Amino acid sequence: MTLDQLRTAKQAQPFRPFMIYLDDGRTYEVRHPDFIAVSPNGRAATFFDDDGGQHLLDLQHINEVYIPPVKAIA
Repeated sequence: MTLDQLRTAKQAQPFRPFMIYLDDGRTYEVRHPDFIAVSPNGRAATFFDDDGGQHLLDLQHINEVYIPPVKAIA
């Protein structure tokens, strides 16, 4: 995982929700770009969950940023 991948997912237009997978098994769903912020030095990110909790994530421990495919309307 690179810093560029996280920033690309956050800044996508239009924004699409994405998942962050950590190496310890935790996952976070980023439902809005305002729910995540990347530090200026690119070493950490802060994720805000639906309950108002704040999680400081070390980018070295992020294994994957997954952007699900857009669902087709049938």
